[in-house]
Amino acid sequence: MGRKFALIFTALPFLLGWSQIYFGGGVFVLYSGRVLTGVGCGMVAVVGPMYVSETATKEKRGLLGTGIQLSITVGILLVYLLGIYNSYETLAAVGIVIAILAAAMTLRIPDTPRFLLLRNRTQEAVNALKFLRGAHADVEEEVRDIQECMESDEKVTWTEIFTKPEMWQPLKIAMGLMFFQQFTGINAVMFYTTSIFDKAGMADNGSYATTLIGFVQVAIVLSVLTHDRKFGSDDVYMRFERYKSYDLLSKQTPRHLSVLSSPCLLWCVQV
Repeated sequence: MGRKFALIFTALPFLLGWSQIYFGGGVFVLYSGRVLTGVGCGMVAVVGPMYVSETATKEKRGLLGTGIQLSITVGILLVYLLGIYNSYETLAAVGIVIAILAAAMTLRIPDTPRFLLLRNRTQEAVNALKFLRGAHADVEEEVRDIQECMESDEKVTWTEIFTKPEMWQPLKIAMGLMFFQQFTGINAVMFYTTSIFDKAGMADNGSYATTLIGFVQVAIVLSVLTHDRKFGSDDVYMRFERYKSYDLLSKQTPRHLSVLSSPCLLWCVQV
């Protein structure tokens, strides 16, 4: 199928899901619409980074890969802003339009050079690189680099993935990070942020407080894009986790002790 048409195909569950939510017809239809949009999110989460990694240059690959998370946070912020003044039906209509635009715009981009070379479509791969790098760019050397990389690729079995340390260790780290990130329950918090603020006594400003969280998310991702190149990915990750832990501990501390205990808590988190 190729990466390009896989991206186009991801628009289908979004289109069907948002259509069901927009037209309604019962709780089951709304739930099934949510399921379909969730399937679309899962598909994009795989195909999107794959397309970026196979089309970006070596120098920009990490930056553009992080840009996917930036796009997610910007999308969340957009929904928060629209949700202040619009119903969920209107938001579903916006989702339908975006799905159609995404599929239409993807038709204009080429498939990835790596996929085309895997299918022995060398000239199409050259044309794709010229589209991506510029019509006057010299892409012959990059084509040779991709071909050499493909020739050196080894076929790996599932058994080798879980038995070879050089494969199992990175996979274990990645799976661990995703597991603990998801099981913090952050998605449930993000989905019901406005309701949480309303029940906390901010009924008049719950939507605006939720929007503020969206802005903070975008700002944090932008700061990661900046500091990642300065400190390294692992150091940036530990810094943010350290401050999140400090914030969590501070919120669990009684108010009359918070000022006195903050230095101690910070010291404990640093350790």
